[in-house]
Amino acid sequence: VALFLFAVGLAFVAPAIVSGGIVGRYPLDGTRQFYFIRQYLLDSLAEGRLPLWNPYTYFGQPFLANIQWGVFYPLNLALVPLPRDLAYNLFLGVHLSMAGVFMYLLARHWKLARSSALVASLAYMLSDRFVGYAWGGVLNILSAAAWPPTLLLLFDQALTDYDRRSIWAAVAAGTFGLEILSGHPEYTFFTAFVLLAAAAWATWEGSPRGASLGRLLAPLGLWGAVIGGGAALAAVQLIPTYQAAQLSTRSFTWTLAWPRGVIEGSYNPLRLLTWVSPDLFGNPANLQPAASDWLSYVLQEVHSNEFRGYIGILPLSLAAFSLTRWHTAPRIRFLWALLGVCLLLSLGGFTPLYRLLYAAVPPLRAFRIPARFLSVVVFAGALLAGFGAQTLLQTDRGRARHWAMALGVAAALLLLGTLGGHLLRARWLGLAQQLAGPVFAQRPGGRWLDARQREAMIHRAYAMALRGGLVAAGLTAASACVFLCAKAGEGLRRMLAVGIVGVTALDIGSHAIPYTASERMETHLSQNIALVEVLRKAGAQGRAFVLPPILPEGRPDPVRPSENAFMHYRLFTAAGYDPFELASYRAVISLAEADLRRGSSFVASLLGLRFIVSEVPLMAPDFRSVGRLGQATIYENSRALPRFYIATEARPVTDDVAAAIAAIRATDLVPGRQVLIEGPEAPRSDPGQTAEGQVEVRTLSPERLLFKVSSPEAGFLVAN
Repeated sequence: VALFLFAVGLAFVAPAIVSGGIVGRYPLDGTRQFYFIRQYLLDSLAEGRLPLWNPYTYFGQPFLANIQWGVFYPLNLALVPLPRDLAYNLFLGVHLSMAGVFMYLLARHWKLARSSALVASLAYMLSDRFVGYAWGGVLNILSAAAWPPTLLLLFDQALTDYDRRSIWAAVAAGTFGLEILSGHPEYTFFTAFVLLAAAAWATWEGSPRGASLGRLLAPLGLWGAVIGGGAALAAVQLIPTYQAAQLSTRSFTWTLAWPRGVIEGSYNPLRLLTWVSPDLFGNPANLQPAASDWLSYVLQEVHSNEFRGYIGILPLSLAAFSLTRWHTAPRIRFLWALLGVCLLLSLGGFTPLYRLLYAAVPPLRAFRIPARFLSVVVFAGALLAGFGAQTLLQTDRGRARHWAMALGVAAALLLLGTLGGHLLRARWLGLAQQLAGPVFAQRPGGRWLDARQREAMIHRAYAMALRGGLVAAGLTAASACVFLCAKAGEGLRRMLAVGIVGVTALDIGSHAIPYTASERMETHLSQNIALVEVLRKAGAQGRAFVLPPILPEGRPDPVRPSENAFMHYRLFTAAGYDPFELASYRAVISLAEADLRRGSSFVASLLGLRFIVSEVPLMAPDFRSVGRLGQATIYENSRALPRFYIATEARPVTDDVAAAIAAIRATDLVPGRQVLIEGPEAPRSDPGQTAEGQVEVRTLSPERLLFKVSSPEAGFLVAN
């Protein structure tokens, strides 16, 4: 079974490997960010260098301290010798397979038959949620999501095996440390939440009346030991991440305030319909170039990729059928309680429960997108599908027949609804054009669409909804047939088990196929060649900056992929795409953008921005055109300060970023001669000094700079 599940995961990435591309389409997190980050990480490890720093984006960024890159995640080491595109694809496929294998082991540990455990595995690893993450290239989420099943297995073993409890707890702690290192703190928090729920449930269900306080609290103590032990093992990553987070735009404070960004990405209850017809509103893989679903644009909801949770109609029906064993199976009660709580939490701003949890659990202040709780819902739902399959194989035919009739009625209603939608085609399309047409003009997925393209996309979304309705009706009817065959003799029962697995695999497997789409990164890298050549000629002194267009409509992105692509060439840019960006650098970049839009080159020159890419003409006399990049012009800034120079005069400012920004905004500095130094004890120098020093770069590497410096007067070496 494990070999079969690994084959399924590798089959998902096989089309990309054969085509020579990578899974996903531009613009997604994978093609905009993780592809280049992973390339830089593996190249650094191949050179025998621990990547502490990324000098190529945002004037330089902490690399190791960004937990999302998984520098210490052991599975990355195995990928170092491989070609980078192959390594990227295999990372996705292997973690999908790991999710399936670990779920299978957990289901078998909970005494499910092989066929029932396989249903749980397929429903989890091929759920709409996780194949969507794989297609989007969100490597850290996918790797973190592979570990919860095996952690729950180990934790449950520690709860029940009293003789070897310490051994199981130690193994669970080590595994939890691995999940921390995989790179997504929010999903690691979800795992800790699931284990805490299991410990609380063990205390509630398992402790006899009159038990001592120590025995009652033992499961919670075990949970604390596992979580604390895992955190201690991962401290090499957690400590620098915590330190860097205080300087980043993702920092948080331990207050009861309720910032609006917390509920950004709440799960709209309308989307519960997609648990039956997943493409009702379109999907990001087929609805190109929107790379989203149309409901997200109509309702102005971001993060549409986080709203998907389809596990298949038959698994969903089986999960519901598991309720028939509510009174006799404690684990089914536990999973339903977990599913219900997390589904409510995923609603975020649509329910007051999330606000209460946000106030009570401080770590949530560092997270966003409540819809991510759907991952726990999918986890619990897949396991319940396995329990439901087991129940169906053991139940009496009379009870199953009632469920079959209900599913048959549901299939008929789905079919009638789909046919009705087809008969009202003209009216539906007219309404869709009225609602979705204007919002599809707002650069969906970063690309502008003309009227003809918008109309074609709306027709495609309508066709997907109709096809999804027909498929849902067919699968619901097939599920009804499966229930009709319950408890019909030993030989037929084995055929029924095969049928359950087969229908499940056909259902979610066919839905996963669009997410295997791939593209060759060379297609997008080639669009940057003009700027790459300019930067290569400039060498270490060349740093580029892309000025975002003023108007979002009508213009494609001037640089595609994002500036992170320049990590591929080891060239320097002043911006990028990094959710962990340093707050001070973001403030400086915002200042430079505003200054450039005013027609001034002062801030850009001070920061050493030698090349500016802009669709808006830059009229300052310091700029001259040196090339084109699509609809944008590449300007060279003749007044840009060099990357490294010697200043002769220092001006102290308070030890506060805002004070330094205000001093720069005042534009009364003398560029190249005066520098700002934070702190009341900042050194000063004689303002009368005018002699210029020289800086010769001897070594320029990510973690090491070596200069030869000569200066006739005292001065300050500036690494800009």
